[in-house]
Amino acid sequence: MLLQERIQELNSGIINIVNDKIHLTGFMSSERLLDYYNEGYDCRFSIGIYPKENFDIAYIKDNGLFIILKDGQEVNRYEFKQIVNETVKYKDDNNKLRSKVYTIRYCKYSNKYNYKDSDKSILFDNKKELLAYFFKEYGTNLQLS
Repeated sequence: MLLQERIQELNSGIINIVNDKIHLTGFMSSERLLDYYNEGYDCRFSIGIYPKENFDIAYIKDNGLFIILKDGQEVNRYEFKQIVNETVKYKDDNNKLRSKVYTIRYCKYSNKYNYKDSDKSILFDNKKELLAYFFKEYGTNLQLS
C-alpha cells in the first residue's frame, strides 16, 4: 500500500520523517493519538515504514489529527474541521450550466484552509488565497464567516 493511500484511510496519525524513511503510526481517533503522544499509552491501530516520498496532507479525513515529525521532533499538526459544505452553480468553458458540491475546511493548528470537491483537494495558506481561487474557478464569491 502506498503512503498516501494509508494516510487517507486513517482517522489520525503520526508521520515521522527519518532519513530516507517515513514511519507512520495510525490511530482510530485523535483522542487515541493524543493518549499515545502525550501520555504514552500504547493504543496504536497500525504502524508502517514507507520509503520517503511526497504526501499531500490535504486529503486527511475531517477531524482527523495528524502530527508531522522530523527525526522525532514535531514540526506541524493538522486537523481539518469542516466549515462549509455546499453546492456552487457555474458555467463551464462551453458556457454550459454546471454544479459542484464542495467542502471548505479549516485547520486551527496551521491556520490553513482546504478546498475539497470530488476531483481535488487544495490547501491555501490563508482565506484571501482561497477566496481568490474560488472566484477565479466559479465566477462567484465564497461566503465565509
